Amino acid sequence: MAEEIPKWLRDAKRASENIQNFLEDKSFSDYQNDLLLRSAVERQFETIGEAIKRIREKDQALLEGIEGWRGAISFRNILASSRL
Repeated sequence: MAEEIPKWLRDAKRASENIQNFLEDKSFSDYQNDLLLRSAVERQFETIGEAIKRIREKDQALLEGIEGWRGAISFRNILASSRL
């Protein structure tokens, strides 16, 4: 395993925990109407997607046990392209 992979896995885990914390006790309406909240959540999704993308480049076989990893990368790409 490439030495960077554990760090990227920690980054993805931390970002997913951040999303859960940011959205705790929030409604979808809260999310829609709060630019700061939306930006923070979207940034964490970008972090997850970027970490997974980097892992894929080093050891795609490692990702086979992670459900939805392709979707995470695709979603990150959508978010990143919407900022252009």
